[in-house]
Amino acid sequence: MRVAWTVAQDVRRFVWLAIPVLGIVVVACGGGNSSVGPAYEGGPVACDALESRSFTYSLDAVIDIDNPDILPVLTGVTRGPPDTVFTTHVEADVEDGDRIDATITNDDGFTFTTFGAIVAEGAAYTQFDNREWQQRDISFEPVPYRLLGLCNAIGLDLELGPLTGTRDEAIASQKFEIDSLAMDFPSLTRDLVGGDVDTLIEAFDVTVWVAEQGSYISKVDLIGTGFYGDETSLTFHLSYEISDMGGDINVDIPI
Repeated sequence: MRVAWTVAQDVRRFVWLAIPVLGIVVVACGGGNSSVGPAYEGGPVACDALESRSFTYSLDAVIDIDNPDILPVLTGVTRGPPDTVFTTHVEADVEDGDRIDATITNDDGFTFTTFGAIVAEGAAYTQFDNREWQQRDISFEPVPYRLLGLCNAIGLDLELGPLTGTRDEAIASQKFEIDSLAMDFPSLTRDLVGGDVDTLIEAFDVTVWVAEQGSYISKVDLIGTGFYGDETSLTFHLSYEISDMGGDINVDIPI
């Protein structure tokens, strides 16, 4: 059932975006390059290019909870209905690494909303349902899964030196596939730390693309599953892809 949004519901939904893991309070943490550079030879991922360059990206985060019709064991976690799926989709332009113009879409199976968010010059702005833009305190982060922090957090878990990648000419990157990789990135990601993904999932199947120029994560697709005490499964799927690295992108303050 889709629910029409009131202003108060907009605010509640906006808060849910910053807390995507079933009501648990959380603590942000992100590329393709059309030019051809030297082959990536392994070593640490470096996300510095995302601090100062302009680019666009698309990101999807999905939390899928298979809650069977059984009496659950108390876990101290607020449960959703059976077969709950929470999805977050972000389409964004980034200017010089720190000015962001994003459209965020959230869907939890019952309520659905899309809103605009701009972060620029130490301020944040949001727009719901094509209403007027509203300025917010910058501490109220409107854009989930910020790419710089996400790239850095995922990069810490990657040991690519011993691996052999395959070249993806379309995005001038080396592609690596790793099964059952133990990862701590949720504990370093504002939108996940302390929540169900962080506490229940220990390993992920990862496909990662590392840019040949800059060694940042240009594209990633990872998925992992954990279990509550009653064996209800929680699966987290995260993917993003950066494009137009170094492009001519302008992010304007809306008001």
